[in-house]
Amino acid sequence: MRSESSIIMGQVGGTFGVKGWLKVNSFSRPTDKIIDYIPWQLRNTKQTFVVDLVEAKPHGKGLVVRFDGFDDRDAAQELRGMEIVVSRAHLPAPESERFYWADLEGLLVKTLAGQKLGRIEQMLDAGAADVMVIVGDQRILIPFVMHDTVVKVDLNAGCLEVDWDPDNF
Repeated sequence: MRSESSIIMGQVGGTFGVKGWLKVNSFSRPTDKIIDYIPWQLRNTKQTFVVDLVEAKPHGKGLVVRFDGFDDRDAAQELRGMEIVVSRAHLPAPESERFYWADLEGLLVKTLAGQKLGRIEQMLDAGAADVMVIVGDQRILIPFVMHDTVVKVDLNAGCLEVDWDPDNF
């Protein structure tokens, strides 16, 4: 298993209203589960700091939040685009055959025949299924569907085995 001490759980979106509310792009499922994992750190390339979540509520298909000390639209605007990072210690262990994307990224992907396809560069939410972006000799997109395209995940060995024939795609 990878040893990062924190995981990116979402991203701060645009402002909502004039009282400091912000839209949140949550990477957790269900979306509002992200509020269970506190404290949050906000991070960008220049800084990282802890924020106190004052209030959160569902809005449409997403979530809006308000942080202590960011009480108006102008103050909240400064947080747009920041990553929401949570300490791994505050996260539950994933259920059987479920994984944090952060643990999958970087894994070597091999076919059942042993052909190395490359490493998982990132995971994407494509609606019906998550998708692995694999970079090797070429860039390949493979759906992450356990017991279908994904046969085995071995975090300790750093690899993932897929039932996939790259010559057919």
